[in-house]
Amino acid sequence: MVQRTVMRTILSIILAFSLSISPAYAELVDGIVAVVNDEPITKSELDMVFEPIHEQYMQTYTGTTLTEKLYEARVSVLEQLIEDKLIYQEAKRREVKVSKEEVERKVDEMRSRFASDRDFRRELQVAGFTLKQIKQRIEEQIAVQMIKQGASDFVLKDTT
Repeated sequence: MVQRTVMRTILSIILAFSLSISPAYAELVDGIVAVVNDEPITKSELDMVFEPIHEQYMQTYTGTTLTEKLYEARVSVLEQLIEDKLIYQEAKRREVKVSKEEVERKVDEMRSRFASDRDFRRELQVAGFTLKQIKQRIEEQIAVQMIKQGASDFVLKDTT
């Protein structure tokens, strides 16, 4: 089963990169870059995580080094999104619950980085996201962290 998941993930990555090369496929429903057990990872999700790295690399590297570093970073970000998607699926299977208060606290932390709530919402809109989508992503991230923390707790308890 794990081997099938790994193969499906590898095929999804290959498909995503081959589709991203062809402009005819670029306009497909936000551009699906990978599918993890029938759940898509969209280009906008990838772009949201990749954007800060892209900006940093644009200031740090040039020429072919920039191109190589950006490609490596994009692949790494996609791999991390795939891993997180798999872990989130496990969190759902285990019925991990994330409190609305914790999600709101994280949203408030994000919002506090902007001069006003209006600026925050405008930036979300420019990035192509709704507040609901951001809350969903935060909830997923918290659930993933809960599973990861539980896994490391288990490993620590198991080794002592």
